[in-house]
Amino acid sequence: MLKFFGVLFLLGVAGFIALVMIGAHVINKPEAVDQAATVSAASAVERVQDATPMIKLPDDERAFVATVFGFKTHYDEAANEFQKSTVRRQRAAALAQLFPAHAVATEWVGTISVRQTNSDGNGYVEIKPLGQDKIALKTWNNALSDIGSDTLMPASSPLYEAIAALSLGQKVTFSAVFLPGDMDYLKEASMTELGAMEEPEFIVRFMDPAHGNAQAPNRVDARSAPG
Repeated sequence: MLKFFGVLFLLGVAGFIALVMIGAHVINKPEAVDQAATVSAASAVERVQDATPMIKLPDDERAFVATVFGFKTHYDEAANEFQKSTVRRQRAAALAQLFPAHAVATEWVGTISVRQTNSDGNGYVEIKPLGQDKIALKTWNNALSDIGSDTLMPASSPLYEAIAALSLGQKVTFSAVFLPGDMDYLKEASMTELGAMEEPEFIVRFMDPAHGNAQAPNRVDARSAPG
């Protein structure tokens, strides 16, 4: 009988230890998420440059794309909504480290994916970093959303006129100021968390006209950039 109760006691201890180990694994999960996202981001840096071997992307543009891409990958791998929301907060922290003071894109390279006008005749534009189809830097597309942001391009302004001369899909070198945001550190326009992580749309104020030819990226001040 004593031997029987001894076996039960040992089984109970083993079960308790197993529960403690499982609990520790769950509690430490956010740290594992952060490490995996960092690894994914580092790998993405190389993929960004490999996709555009003839064009040297600015270091901060490569780091930005790698960060967003890396956390998107881990968001897809997260097992539940709690973990997914944790990944989003970790991305915001990573972007804050990338742009600790002023979030500015200076002479980044991208392609024009949207160029339209709103009901007031003002222009709105979307540019995607070169080689990317899931990340966008864009203005608002309506006057109501643009209140306080001033991202729309007034008709007949130099910026409007310069963009009007470009073609969709054209490579350009551009400069822009990221607007500050709450959930994502940088202002992001998606209506859902899924959209913000899978195909983020960052709101920016473009600083200078983009112009040039279709064979190579074109500088914002109309000078031809090397391919």
